[in-house]
Formats: sequence, C-alpha cells, structure tokens
Amino acid sequence: MKKLAFILAITLCYTLTKAQTEKTTVDPKSENLNKFSASASSMIAKNTEKTKPAIETPKFTNFRTNNTETIVAASEGLTLIGINNKFGYKDKKGKTIVPLKYDFLDSFAQGRAKVSLNNKSGFVDMSGNEAIPLVYDAASSFKDGLAIVTINNKKGFIDRDGKLIIPMMYDDVMYFSEGKASVKLGDKWGFIDMTGRTVIPFKYEWPSIFKDGFTRVKLNDKWGLIDKNGNVIAPMMYDWVNDFADGRAMASLNGKVVYINQNGEIY
Repeated sequence: MKKLAFILAITLCYTLTKAQTEKTTVDPKSENLNKFSASASSMIAKNTEKTKPAIETPKFTNFRTNNTETIVAASEGLTLIGINNKFGYKDKKGKTIVPLKYDFLDSFAQGRAKVSLNNKSGFVDMSGNEAIPLVYDAASSFKDGLAIVTINNKKGFIDRDGKLIIPMMYDDVMYFSEGKASVKLGDKWGFIDMTGRTVIPFKYEWPSIFKDGFTRVKLNDKWGLIDKNGNVIAPMMYDWVNDFADGRAMASLNGKVVYINQNGEIY
C-alpha cells in the first residue's frame, strides 16, 4: 500500500510539472486580442510561463512576450506569432509572411489585418505587404468592404485600397447596416448612406443599426422605432424597446411589457 501511494505521488508531481512547463492556456475572454476566427477561440501559448498578462500603450493592448516565440492565435490559415513584444504571421510551414515587428496585429478580415506600430495603425494584406499605410491614430477591421479609421479624434471610412470613402469628420461612427451607418456629431446621432449623405438628421441620443428595415432610436431619454426613411413607426415614449423579431418588438411602457407590430400598434 505504501509503495502504491509513493508511485501515485510521484506520478502526480510529474503530471503537474509537465502541464505547467509545456503550455499555458490564455483566457479567450481576454481583451488584448479580439475578432479572431473560430479556429482560434482559445489562444494557446507555448513556453509562456514567463509571459506577462499584457502590455498597454495609449492606443492598444497586446500580450507581453519574452524572448521565446509564442503562438498567439490563428487566422485565415496563418499563425499569429509574438516574440519580444513584437507580432507577425507565419504560414503552416513556418515561413514568415508578416514580419514580427508590430506592436499589435489583428486577425484578417476581408484580406486585410490591422497592424499598429508606434501608436499608428494601418493594414497588411495576406502577402505581408503594408496595403494601407500606418497613418491612423486608430482603425477597425474591415466589414462589407469598409473600415473605420480615426485621425485627431475624428472618424470616417476607407475601402480596402485605403481610399477615403466617408470623410473623417464624425465624433463616432458605427458600421454600415442595410446601407446606412449611425454617426455622431457633437452629442447627437444621425444616419448617413454609403455616399456620406445625411439621410436621417442628427437628433438622437444613442447609436443603433438597421435590422429588417427598422431601428431603435432614443430621444429625450425615451425609446421608439423608425424605418429606413426616418419615418417614426413607434413614437419615442417607451422606457426601452427591442429590435423587431418575427414581426414584433418587445418594449416597456410605464413599467409594463408590451409588444409593438411593424405598424406601430401596441398589443
């Protein structure tokens, strides 16, 4: 019995030591890296027992790595690598595609990955070329062919070639949805179309996106619903309102839950 207990103790110690030195699993909820492909829902780092939680700069955060090459995540068949707090991409054969020189490197979206160096951001393509120069104070991933970019706290949109599509004149913006984007001037939100034309005036208090031709809006601390032409479907009198689902929207009126149909009728 004593001999068996001794063997079990030795086995347990070996297993724990091996697990601690071979790999570390990083919490996939970390804010340091985001929007990776489904294949990278868990970020695995090899030989990272000395890895620090994060390195912070005024514009972005990323993992802090030591001088051991660290596998951070995967994207579009490439592996995101970090070493000495610099990041790049390698292919499946270990060939460097994006040089390990960036302070931050995002996943690929529509053939472009955001990169940051010395507090400036741009984009690389899947061949490792800097397809869009690092001239922006901040940038987001591409969606529907457009990315949000920021200079001097003003935001706009560029296309995949770096052409400015929507001028950087807004205090905040959201991605386009159903051909319209919620944008902010001062403390009010309105909507523009893909040409940058204002189609719904700047008078609302909260950003929103269109879904099935409708969106929620907030005015004077009350919620309502409008259509894509800005017509009021449900007046701004609700405590809160949800998006339409199966032709109806759940809302709260004077503390009571109600439903609104697409004609604005309560039932």
